[in-house]
Amino acid sequence: MDAQKALSQPNRIPCVLPRVPFSLWKLIPIVLGCAVIYQPLLEYGQCFSGMDFLNLLLPHAFLVGKSFAHGVLPLWNWYTWGGSPLLAEMQCASLYPPMWLVCAAPLPYALQLYVWFHIVWGAWGAAVLSNHVLKTSGAAAVMAGLAYAGSGFFLGHVEQPNTIAVLAWTPWLAWATVLFLLQGRFLFLTPWIVGLSLLAGHPQYVLINLIFAELGIVVMVAVQGVSVGSRHRWQLARRILKWHLAVGVGFAIAAIQLLPAAELKSLSERVWPYDDPYAPRFYVTHLLAYVIPRFYNRLAGTSGQPVGYTEEGVYAGILTVVLAVIGSALAVRRRHKAASVLLLGWVLAVAYALGPDGGIVPFLRQLFPELGVFRGTARALNLAALCVALLAALGVEVVSLAVKQHFWRRVFRPFLGLIVVLDLAIVHRPELSSLFVSVELLQERTNSATLIQPTLERPNRVFRFMRNDSDYYLDHQPKAVVQRIYRIQPNLNALHGIALIDGYEEGLLPSWRLGNFLRAYNRNLRNATLDGALLSLLGVVKVLTEYPLAMESPYWRNAGPPHVSQLDGVTYTVWKNSAPTAWFYDEAALYSSCGESTGVLSSSWPEASRRGEQGGVLRAALGQQALSYPLISASPDVFEQAAAKSTFRVAEILPNGMILEVTDSGGRAAVFSQVYCPGWKLRDAVSKQEIGRVGFAPPILSKIDFHEGGRVPKSSKVLLRYEPYSLRLGSFITLMVVALACLYLAKKLGAAKRVT
Repeated sequence: MDAQKALSQPNRIPCVLPRVPFSLWKLIPIVLGCAVIYQPLLEYGQCFSGMDFLNLLLPHAFLVGKSFAHGVLPLWNWYTWGGSPLLAEMQCASLYPPMWLVCAAPLPYALQLYVWFHIVWGAWGAAVLSNHVLKTSGAAAVMAGLAYAGSGFFLGHVEQPNTIAVLAWTPWLAWATVLFLLQGRFLFLTPWIVGLSLLAGHPQYVLINLIFAELGIVVMVAVQGVSVGSRHRWQLARRILKWHLAVGVGFAIAAIQLLPAAELKSLSERVWPYDDPYAPRFYVTHLLAYVIPRFYNRLAGTSGQPVGYTEEGVYAGILTVVLAVIGSALAVRRRHKAASVLLLGWVLAVAYALGPDGGIVPFLRQLFPELGVFRGTARALNLAALCVALLAALGVEVVSLAVKQHFWRRVFRPFLGLIVVLDLAIVHRPELSSLFVSVELLQERTNSATLIQPTLERPNRVFRFMRNDSDYYLDHQPKAVVQRIYRIQPNLNALHGIALIDGYEEGLLPSWRLGNFLRAYNRNLRNATLDGALLSLLGVVKVLTEYPLAMESPYWRNAGPPHVSQLDGVTYTVWKNSAPTAWFYDEAALYSSCGESTGVLSSSWPEASRRGEQGGVLRAALGQQALSYPLISASPDVFEQAAAKSTFRVAEILPNGMILEVTDSGGRAAVFSQVYCPGWKLRDAVSKQEIGRVGFAPPILSKIDFHEGGRVPKSSKVLLRYEPYSLRLGSFITLMVVALACLYLAKKLGAAKRVT
């Protein structure tokens, strides 16, 4: 396609769909370019070493794969926060189809291929967008795709598969939107793109993309409104309405994921880990990072650490920036509307990334209040990277006009693309290489003292309390990597309070009751002694800590001397709890030792107001009365007797529940050593009829009781299963919408066939 066609007719946005959307042979240089830029991703035997990957995303993938292997949806996570919803945690992307392939393949290499595949998908989308909307040549479009997918923003999130997956859908959403609004074609693509983007695991990027799409529609209406007649204006208005309906259908397609996530959000709280509610955000002084890769590191005081691992990664390369400037000049000098829209999009995206300094975030947060619950205005830099790549493609066409001979012009464009690929590959290679460690290192069990799994008798939890998690967040040096590997194993079995305090486990949101408990208890743990009775109640058998604690106290009973180990100058102590633990305790036997009724005990546990991410009032912090919990003086015999008298024994642990054996037909209530979360059902194992209820037991646990007249004989089997109503409702909405969408598509295809 000649460069003149891309630059001609500046008074309208050219968008003519060719018969073949984008020749598949042009995908070959995209695949090769992504392979060159991200070559370390393809090396078998290597694994990402970042904290988000090791402590959050990789364990999630293991748990999701384990559930699918049992033929059930991954609804529940037995390991984190003393038990927590799994599917509702969107970052695990349980219902995203490409993730199913990951779960069927060997980990962690499958996750790396998953990242690389989405990098290629994002590059192809940007190339299609450039080829169709800007009508650039194939070589310029390929360069735009590689410049986008190879940008510093992609590099900065390469260890986060869920983020990369959402980023890869951004150009496809833009392509489908422009394609329909200007031509009225392929509206059916928009719902599927929106739905898959939401299922991919990071909804904030989807919302930002849609907000900027709204801004783009406003610009389009302003541009088209003064240059077309009333008939075309009404046509555009109808298309805009249909597009919004299509986006709504996309949200309905993802309802099976969104409704459980909304329920989890209503039950959870996340402590805001930054003084600045807009952090991480961009700064005007960081604009030089577009061409100087380590500029940001020097400003942030993180020299020596990988430049890539930052949400402000904007590196594009000198040539790409020069070409983008030339494309921007086209917008200014020749009033090229497509280039003008891209230039405006880049300016608005950077202004949004600047937080309050950019001026538009306060306005948008008033217009869209839901933006206030998301952190990180710098995440809009994804759109800035896309605009820069597309402007650079226009710049290629402008520069190629200076080459008079057609043959050399055809050679010149791929040559510019090759320079861009080599630039990105050379700059990114040392950064990417530093992000990996050998898989063999992961498989080494460096801390065997904490490698325990839940059994039929007890949860076998580890309370993990570390001081350096956030200190090593950006650090990929060997010392930090070893520390993260050291902590990955207990991460799956832990009530790890540091995750709540430091906020690095962003996807693992505890319930507000557990959040309050951990917040107060961890503060107490720094300067006081362990509360053995409370830990026993939570099923904790070991405490892994870096803090020096009292050897003996009235509140903590050690099972022998603690296990002490040294690793890179850090002393780790593993304390063993001598008090017995179990899955179930008889409520009356357990609480009778307190000298208080259960009602009084429950009322003494504060449940006042709570604070969201933007401030407000916390649910009342645990006071001295709550910290001196009556069980603090309970002897080990109390727990042993309460466990022995329990109505239930665990016969089998399932991915989303348990099969229990009834040991006493009296139907006494039992305390379930599981952090309370609504959605649990007690059913007869044969008839599946609901025979009991699961409620709240202080301080943060669950209580199981039979319905009146719902008792079952001794030695009978009952089923305790997590069945959230939000999942059932979401499944119904998703299946109905998908069925209707398929019928609509079949009808359209049938009509097209008849016309043919």
